[in-house]
Amino acid sequence: MSRGGRSIRARRSTGTAWSRGRGRSSLIGPARAPAMCGAGVEHSIMTPPTELQRWIGRFEAYLREVISRSVYADREPLRVGAHLCEGSPSLIEAEGFDFEPVEPGWRWGPAWRTCWFRLEGVVPERFDAGTGRSVVLRFSTGTEGLVYLDGKPVHGVDVNRDRVRLEGVSPGKPVSALVEAVCVHPWGASVFDWDTAETRARWTDREPGRLEAAELALLDEGVLRLSRAFGFAISLLKELPERTPRAGELCRALREAVTTLDDTDIASGAGDAAAHIESALSRGASPSATECVAVGHAHIDTAWLWTLEESRRKCLRSFSNVLRLMEADRAFCFLCSQAQHYAWIEEDSPELFAQIAERVREGRWEPGGSMWVEPDTNAPSGESLIRQLQHGVAYWTDRFGEMGGQRHLYLPDTFGFAACLPQIMKLGGLDTFITNKLHWNDTTEFPHTTFRWVGLGGHGVLAHLTPGGDYNSTLSPKELRKGEARAAEQLDSAADLWLQPFGFGDGGGGPTEEMLSNARLAAACEGLPRVRFGTARELCEDLHDHAEAIESAGRALPVWRGELDLEYHRGTLTSQREIKRLNRACEESLRLAEFLAFFGPEPLPQRDAEQLHARLDKLWRTLLLNQFHDILPGSSIAPVNERARADLNEVLQGSEAIIVEHAPRWAAKIGVKDALFCPASLACVLDRDAPPPMSVFAPSDRANPDVVRLDPDALEVENSQVRVVLDDRGRIVEFRNKHDGFDLCSSGPTRFIELFEDRPRTYDAWELEENYIDKQLWTNDRTAKVSIATGKDEASLIFEHTLPCGSTILDTFTLRAGSPIVEIETTVDWKASARVLRVRYPTGIEGASARHGTQFGTIHDEATRNTPRDRARFERCGHRFSELRQTGRVFTLLDDGTIHGRSANGSELGLTLLRASNWPDPDADRGEHVFRTGLWLHDGSAPTTRVAERFARPMQDFLDNSPYRLSGASWAPFSIQAVSVEVASATGLPDGTLRLRLVETEGLEQPCKIEWNIPASKVEGVDLLDRPSPVDRLRHDGAETSFMLKPFQIVTLKVVRG
Repeated sequence: MSRGGRSIRARRSTGTAWSRGRGRSSLIGPARAPAMCGAGVEHSIMTPPTELQRWIGRFEAYLREVISRSVYADREPLRVGAHLCEGSPSLIEAEGFDFEPVEPGWRWGPAWRTCWFRLEGVVPERFDAGTGRSVVLRFSTGTEGLVYLDGKPVHGVDVNRDRVRLEGVSPGKPVSALVEAVCVHPWGASVFDWDTAETRARWTDREPGRLEAAELALLDEGVLRLSRAFGFAISLLKELPERTPRAGELCRALREAVTTLDDTDIASGAGDAAAHIESALSRGASPSATECVAVGHAHIDTAWLWTLEESRRKCLRSFSNVLRLMEADRAFCFLCSQAQHYAWIEEDSPELFAQIAERVREGRWEPGGSMWVEPDTNAPSGESLIRQLQHGVAYWTDRFGEMGGQRHLYLPDTFGFAACLPQIMKLGGLDTFITNKLHWNDTTEFPHTTFRWVGLGGHGVLAHLTPGGDYNSTLSPKELRKGEARAAEQLDSAADLWLQPFGFGDGGGGPTEEMLSNARLAAACEGLPRVRFGTARELCEDLHDHAEAIESAGRALPVWRGELDLEYHRGTLTSQREIKRLNRACEESLRLAEFLAFFGPEPLPQRDAEQLHARLDKLWRTLLLNQFHDILPGSSIAPVNERARADLNEVLQGSEAIIVEHAPRWAAKIGVKDALFCPASLACVLDRDAPPPMSVFAPSDRANPDVVRLDPDALEVENSQVRVVLDDRGRIVEFRNKHDGFDLCSSGPTRFIELFEDRPRTYDAWELEENYIDKQLWTNDRTAKVSIATGKDEASLIFEHTLPCGSTILDTFTLRAGSPIVEIETTVDWKASARVLRVRYPTGIEGASARHGTQFGTIHDEATRNTPRDRARFERCGHRFSELRQTGRVFTLLDDGTIHGRSANGSELGLTLLRASNWPDPDADRGEHVFRTGLWLHDGSAPTTRVAERFARPMQDFLDNSPYRLSGASWAPFSIQAVSVEVASATGLPDGTLRLRLVETEGLEQPCKIEWNIPASKVEGVDLLDRPSPVDRLRHDGAETSFMLKPFQIVTLKVVRG
């Protein structure tokens, strides 16, 4: 037995390593694998190859069979010991392990298990590591691992790299290394549709890990250089049109190289042959060639098909690789775009972090991207997106000073981009947005490469869609030519300059020596763009210079207005609904906790404030981490989702603890022990007796003068505002506004609950395909079980439905005295598989336009399917409400802020409540869910965003369950007078001042006045980084502050209390 592990059986195998696939666009789960081609397939007659194709085949065979086999001049096996582990032991623990000898072919597992290996040997005397030869360590188990030398992390190994260069070794010198290996391939332990049968068998086996290589090798640098130039020339030749001078030139150069080489002694002629091919490649780029800025990158999904813990190890492996490359090539630059990853490295390997900091100081390692993680921008609140930026920028500037300053927002893989982002960027000191994801559109092709992105309120930034279409590029000729061709198609863009991130990614690993060689071979190569190493920061400078030159010449850059929604991954607006619900609950709870703590009747003592800041920062960073673009959208494996739910519940508990600590100070202010809090920003426009906004108030038993009448036999409920009638199936057959007599159901019933089969072609958890509506499995067209409930000033009709999949739905319709809103609480016990559950509202409002709530504002849609762009929005993102608007007549569908997938088509609105995907989480969304929605029929005179905020932010109990009625005893630190303003956050700063952030939500220019009930000696405008920023017509006079708001404007005020 090995100490701390199980006994090791020597089991041999000759399986191959995991093969890298074609890309995430063809990703499916193992249960969704396509059938293999069977017998009886009729084969067409093969077209004879052209002469050039025959030559290419010969060159590829020569490279494979002759040159590549000569890269290593000699080899020496290493002694290998293995120690299988439970958990993830540290290096210090591993150094004390007993290791059991194993031989090549030894197998280990299961997937996700850690195994530490000890490698020992002596450099043979025959290893002449003279000029042009280097001693390297080769190790592979077909999994991921990190090599330690002398107790330091040195290099990652995986299916894309198995070689570690050894410095300062000589014949006779002993070599010893430890390797922490994890039984996963770069994309976890999943299998994919592109995998061979052998690879599938390997990664569904109990022991996928296999000791494939453990040796010292003598690397011939000349042959390695030849193999790279030879392979690059072949790759370019395959992309060039045949019968062109350039193709002929490259073909001759390769033929001449083969002719001069001695296949029994490749090394002797490798230098001359390589130089000959390089000369043919480096004839100079075409005068019309574009310029490609190549920056190294290791896109590491913070969690996806692996856990957060595994991502920490991926960061160690990937960043070790990058540091070794930087030692070898001083021109190479690298971009790492998530502050969370640096924080992990700082904690897990201070030594590695110090090396990174040195490269940052040199300007070669770029800590850029601006946010804490690369978040989803569909589901988070606008304030969360601001906190992503604040925490990212604060971390980088604290650790790296001026070199940590940020200019661009880099979100290569996020599933669409909210319309509020340009303004958030500008207020955070950013002027450039960079992404790759819009190339994934499934309906229309995004038309621009470099363009102005104008978001809510007319705020614009320069945006760049990397034309290569892949942040995991290897800088192959095929990829480079594709990027240049796509950039050149955009004639109205600054298309002669573009960014290409390169390096193995998603699961990390990053660039390789071969990729750096490709970049240099492409630097001045006819048939390719001019490639140079650079940083994203340098690209931003150049792009802005290009844009200025274009506009100075009287031309205009193309402009994209509004959200940059992705026409793909629409199912992620709904998948893992519980995580989305918890995310919203945490956002709301943190907003309330900060407000109660810092804006209370008395200021906090400095020490208490400092401790509270530390607690809040920890809670916020946990929330921001779980907004990563594969966690919050619901596209991760089950362990990731389990961890996310646990993390978010901890954030909720932590923020609620702060609320409970500070609530009594507020209640005491109005002389009570039990109190309620109104978290809405402005006074209620639908109920004059509603509690004041942002206030604590005492409960009251005062009766509402209005009454609610319920007729249980007729299934009717009404008050002074509306009349609602339902049928015995739970459908609304009359919804009448008593003020103008309009009935929403004049054309027929509304509120159809519908169950559809949901089997996307690929990306199960990600996709909701347009044709899902073709296969409806159930709707509420059968008699339901009906019951009633009554309470103080309210009445409810309750309908219970049973679905064919065994799920049940409890639909509770409630009307309150004096309210024009019908509230619906829908409780679903979800037991489905491959299903989607929606509610649909046909209306009598024809020819209407659609409007949806979004972070910090609203967005408009044509409620049509006339164009491909319209059709692509059959499912879109929204926050809090969707509505159909016609002059004097508006139907608003409200929700509590946790439902994001929705639709507007003609005179119909719809919400997507639940999905039941089976991969990558086989139990996704199963269980009980509660949804809260509301129906509001009105004339459009009241600001919808104001009503929607009230609906999404109901009264909060402080200390007791109390009625929600005003007694006259209330207190608020301030009150706001405006038409449509929301308090995004109200918190304190470390310097003891307060920060109040407001946003205009209806798209109206309007005055805003704040009346202070706490002493405010000074009020000034600041940006999102708390730097002075002017506010239009800002005036402060003791107890009152006034200013002008532009449409959708975000204003942050720094308040000196006292």
